Amino acid sequence: MCEPSFQGEIAQHEQDCLRSGVFDLFHRGHVELLKQAAALGDRLYVGVNSDDMVSRYKRRPVFSQEDRLEIVKSMRCVTDAVIYGEFDLKPMVERFRPAFMVHGDDWPRESYLKQIRMTEEDLVRYGVELVFVPYWRGTSTTSIIGDVSARTIGESSIEKGCSATTTPIAAVR
Repeated sequence: MCEPSFQGEIAQHEQDCLRSGVFDLFHRGHVELLKQAAALGDRLYVGVNSDDMVSRYKRRPVFSQEDRLEIVKSMRCVTDAVIYGEFDLKPMVERFRPAFMVHGDDWPRESYLKQIRMTEEDLVRYGVELVFVPYWRGTSTTSIIGDVSARTIGESSIEKGCSATTTPIAAVR
């Protein structure tokens, strides 16, 4: 069970962790990432990217930000989670005062720092260590969307009596 929600700013704890992300179509990779992040410290705080933010750089999320927030909050290893709508994570770092920020190792360090609008100097100034944990290579939201799309196209074609690569007879007439 999660600890009670925080109120306002919190004092820096020796081993608090911060993770931000979309967490759309919540899957095993998300579970493993959050468990690894939580294992680094005493508390895990999560920023769930807002619908607007995600739409600006990826695609519109399948699940609403409120649904994604509640899914993340339901994880026993998550102390608390909030919806966050900015790329710049400095305000989140100031609010949660983590010792660690955690990301999957599928991103190069410099690219991730650029994405979150932070520098190595910012990490030093805030006393935060950026930790990259092993990325779960078995599943991703992008691959799930691709698989569902492919299955839907295939099933639709099969129902019409043709393979996914042929044109339905009704479309030719």
